[in-house]
Amino acid sequence: MTRSSAPHLALLLPVLAFLTFSHARIPSRGSQTAFEVRNAFNDSAFRLPYAEARLSTFPDYSVQSLEAQQFPVLGAVDIQTRLLRFVMQPGSRLATQLHPRGNEVINVVRGAAKISFTFESDPSLATVLRRVTNVVRAREVALIPQGLVHDVECVSKVHPCILLSVANSADPGFVVL
Repeated sequence: MTRSSAPHLALLLPVLAFLTFSHARIPSRGSQTAFEVRNAFNDSAFRLPYAEARLSTFPDYSVQSLEAQQFPVLGAVDIQTRLLRFVMQPGSRLATQLHPRGNEVINVVRGAAKISFTFESDPSLATVLRRVTNVVRAREVALIPQGLVHDVECVSKVHPCILLSVANSADPGFVVL
């Protein structure tokens, strides 16, 4: 390979990686490729109506979950997503929790939520912790990194908070502390 061909090869590598991944064999699906798995779903499988989601209600909030068990497209190898919709009364809090196998993105649709997480600010000193806290308002998004202890509180005064939570795993895990 000459020096002049190296830049062209560097431009081609992402394309080759994409083609390789999109046609790679998926162990959990036998000999199907990611492309074949996606093509097996009809168009409506990619529309996820919350009206059909599992609903759980608690004294101060309710949550609807869209998960791979009910909507198999969410478990596809190249999608791997879990979606939750929360309706929280003003002043209510979700249990302190962490997700060991996935990041979480919380989109505030209505109201305002105080979202906090904690991590070690200096890995060499396990006792030094940093607490990140933000009030996230409607049309804003918060990111909670994988495995970090976090809290969510509806700080709206009058109206309930509506939050959409998206995890980058069909099974992010859920540990209540």
